[in-house]
Amino acid sequence: MTSICWKVAAAVAVAVGLATARPADAGMINGSLNFVPFGTVSVKNGGKGLGAITELSIPALEVVNGPDARGDYSIVPIGSKVTVNPLKFPIKNVNGDPFAVGGPTVTFGPFNTKTADPFDALPRFKFTPVTAQVTATAPDKNGASSLSYSSTGFVVDKDGLFAKTPTTFSFSATQSTLKGPVNVSFTLVSAAPVPLPAGLALGLTGLPGLALVRRFGRRLAA
Repeated sequence: MTSICWKVAAAVAVAVGLATARPADAGMINGSLNFVPFGTVSVKNGGKGLGAITELSIPALEVVNGPDARGDYSIVPIGSKVTVNPLKFPIKNVNGDPFAVGGPTVTFGPFNTKTADPFDALPRFKFTPVTAQVTATAPDKNGASSLSYSSTGFVVDKDGLFAKTPTTFSFSATQSTLKGPVNVSFTLVSAAPVPLPAGLALGLTGLPGLALVRRFGRRLAA
């Protein structure tokens, strides 16, 4: 009788472990996208270098460049339009702690085959930021400076084929002189969390079941 009860308890423990185990979320996005502004970028910095920037303005057209739509984003072809909103956004807390943001958002997708515009793209993927951080260097003796902007948030797939995915949107800006042109390149990286090895995941989630075996065993011993 005791042997049968132990078998029942073990079966219940395994069932609890399997029921609470979380499978790897294979539906999230793994991909990266690089794009550049198609036009002139301007800044408000009082002629004091990118470390003194308070606002960045980009042109209305940004396009995917090079062979740099990779992974799940490889369906986004070179030359397709990327929409950044707003085109003019404030830069704050330079070289400070991360801060909460409300923009910019980034929308992109494959070509729109229903139009003749070679830059037109379907708004399939949309990145929405949550926090951002800005770092910059002071001008050197030639007036050159640089700035890095990185925001963390999520990308949502309008078609629903991928789950909401943690994403980082960043850009780097450089200026060779205090009044020189500003060069900017953008990067967006979406990465699904790396799942635990199956054995370890089952071991961790099965702990409640093992506790149940112990309690059941103590009752039998009593």
